[in-house]
Amino acid sequence: MKMELEKILLHPDELPIFESGDEITFFMPIYPPLLRNDVKIRISPEKLFAQAVKETEKALGHSPKNFYEITFWENGLASEMMLTGHIGLLISVTGRYVLPPKYVKFDEEKRKAYSTAEKGVKYLGDSHGPPFGYYTKNITNNTQATLLKNWSIHYLNEAIKEVLRI
Repeated sequence: MKMELEKILLHPDELPIFESGDEITFFMPIYPPLLRNDVKIRISPEKLFAQAVKETEKALGHSPKNFYEITFWENGLASEMMLTGHIGLLISVTGRYVLPPKYVKFDEEKRKAYSTAEKGVKYLGDSHGPPFGYYTKNITNNTQATLLKNWSIHYLNEAIKEVLRI
């Protein structure tokens, strides 16, 4: 049984931001079909950056001043989404993540959709299969975390719509 699109899409309230020592962190799960070898993603994260800046400004009351840099997998999915060169999100496909309830507030059906490999499918990189995710790097303030979270949610949701041809 396939899930409805709205249930697959990421929502900000499902992905809380946490302070951990000097860093601020969150987990950004990636829907497994986005990392298939036979999928081509054409949606550009650059087009969604301005929208994320506006949402971050509205939520925090000030405008983030950041430049960004993006690198891509061969199928077009962003493998890194970085702010000012060293703050950002990196994909990890070589290790298996668990979707801990503290960091990912999915119901059981959605957790399964983000954690289950499709039979016979080859994924990018040297993958052991889902769940996949972006992990945070060098985030030191709430503005950076909120901007990256907003940006990646918009980007991944648009990529999901594209891959599912919606």
